[in-house]
Amino acid sequence: MDYSQVSDWELVRLSNENPQHFRYLVERYQARIFRYLKRMSYYRTEDIEDMVQEVFIKIYQNLNDFESTDKFSSLIYRVAHNHLVDCIRKASCRYDNYGLDDNEAISLAKANTDLESEIAEKEAIEKIKSAISRLPAKYREVLILKFLEEKKIEEIVDILRKPQGTVATLLRRGRDLLRKNLGKSGIKPIS
Repeated sequence: MDYSQVSDWELVRLSNENPQHFRYLVERYQARIFRYLKRMSYYRTEDIEDMVQEVFIKIYQNLNDFESTDKFSSLIYRVAHNHLVDCIRKASCRYDNYGLDDNEAISLAKANTDLESEIAEKEAIEKIKSAISRLPAKYREVLILKFLEEKKIEEIVDILRKPQGTVATLLRRGRDLLRKNLGKSGIKPIS
């Protein structure tokens, strides 16, 4: 059977019948969830790997409780989001440098600036990372979900369990604040 063509919810059903099928869900989402948690936190790679494993354990333990009316990818991101919030509250993970690599920082900033002349300079990249890291988590998260994880507004609503208007406001305010932070760093925003 070609599991790449099987829907997420069908894999959930198969996993309930035979736990061996759950590995296909893990393979499908493991890299994405790792990347999301890395982008959202300052935690070391080893801690994020542990967090990803814990997220999938939670998902497996609760397979029968999930509603198939939700998009499965949104559900996984919501579990990862909640686990990250719990980890931050417990402060059980160790901090590392900020989780965005140079290209991700540039991608997020491109939505807010004109970087033609400055992208080549390492200094500009560090300024962008600094501007992003100064964003409050609530703004950074919606910007990362929208522009790096390429989630639609409806998916972000499902992941964060916030009203659509709130998500739209967080996106707008996050972009405005990022523009302001970039301006303070000497990177001119698009007018």
